[in-house]
Amino acid sequence: MKNRRKNISKFLKTNFILFSLIILVVFLCANFFIQMMGDKYLLTEAQHYFADTLISEEYSSIDTNYIRSIEGWLSILDDDLHVIYTTNDEEVGAYTQQQLIELTKGELLRNDEKVYASMKYFTDEKGEERLGIVCIPAKYVQVTVTITNMKYGIRNILLIYIGGMLVIIAGYILAVWGLSCYMKKELTNPIYMLINAFNEISTGNYSVRVDFDTVTEFVEIRDSFNSMVKRLFDMEEEKRVSYQQRQQLLTDIGHDLKTPTTIIQGYSSVVLEGRVTEEHKEKCMRIINENATNLAELIELLLDYTRFDCADYKLTLTNYDLGEFLRRIIAEKILLFEEHQINLVIDIPNRKVEAEIDFKILKRAIVNLLNNIIQHNPTGINALVCLTDQKKIIIADSGELIPEEIKDKIFDPFVCGDKARNPEKHNSGLGLSITKKIVEMHNGRLYLEQGWKEYTKAFVIDLS
Repeated sequence: MKNRRKNISKFLKTNFILFSLIILVVFLCANFFIQMMGDKYLLTEAQHYFADTLISEEYSSIDTNYIRSIEGWLSILDDDLHVIYTTNDEEVGAYTQQQLIELTKGELLRNDEKVYASMKYFTDEKGEERLGIVCIPAKYVQVTVTITNMKYGIRNILLIYIGGMLVIIAGYILAVWGLSCYMKKELTNPIYMLINAFNEISTGNYSVRVDFDTVTEFVEIRDSFNSMVKRLFDMEEEKRVSYQQRQQLLTDIGHDLKTPTTIIQGYSSVVLEGRVTEEHKEKCMRIINENATNLAELIELLLDYTRFDCADYKLTLTNYDLGEFLRRIIAEKILLFEEHQINLVIDIPNRKVEAEIDFKILKRAIVNLLNNIIQHNPTGINALVCLTDQKKIIIADSGELIPEEIKDKIFDPFVCGDKARNPEKHNSGLGLSITKKIVEMHNGRLYLEQGWKEYTKAFVIDLS
């Protein structure tokens, strides 16, 4: 059996109509019940105020508390209209026919106040005919007149009733139409906009956004949708950039592997084929060995790069004094700086500046930066290793500036500060990339500052 899809506008209108009908039925039932109970109550109460239900043959024992509560009274008249019994101390001794007629019309004055009376002829307990009158001040009485057998009455009433029903139905239809228009604006249109946006996303268009202003819940859905699409767009952009970087990485790896491999193949072929003299054979073997060593170093760097890029790689962290850490590394490198006539300034405080580090791995990052000073600069420059109380390690030099065209991507793989990878200097272009990954693994930040104080450039490791 197929599941029938429900249109939300039709669904809401149908439920509104059903709800309205239920309310109407409940209202009619409640109105009928109230009228029925009201009529019953009025009939019950009426017997205390009207002669037909109040007066009996034992008139002296009639309960007149109800009529007295509204300033009324009971009087019994004989055949000559003389008052033989009354509950009103100020009652007259007798009535005339005219006065009785005025009483029934509510026009007789008593103490400057009109009085209305209902009457009943009855036989008392002695068998004599009496006239009982129940008098009530006219201010407590509302007289209604019902005319029966009126010509065309039923037809006119029916027409009025039908006209009223038509007005009610027309108003109801207008209300449903107005509600449907409102729901279309507030509910249906936003839903269709979201559906169209989802269809766009399914085709790979992550630039789509929805913009509407409606009820709070749909606004929240709109904001969540736009936020989700933005994340998808960013992820797609990162995926595209990552793919391009991988392609570039593979190209650069192939280039860097090809050069030493070609040299090794060329010189080894010359030696094996005996096309070189004995005095040049040693030189060829030295070149082969040197390029094989460079090739091994490059492969090791690639392995480090991929290893540090792996999320599963874990550091062995210990709480260490950064000052002592830097002094030990500088002690190993100081002779190299002296050989290249580089004046190294050391600015490390004597007080402890501690941080959680992996000594071996972070040492690799510092060594990379120090080696770059030696490899990428001429002799006779000034260099600095500085440590601040804010856990910042600054390694600066007064050598050549990083070219503007590569400054922003200096930490990308296979990018070198001297514009091109130099095989003679064994520049792989992976050193700064590995250094950045190591610093980030320590929850730190590595960035470049050109023109730092009296130095041309500075690499800052922020471990705070």
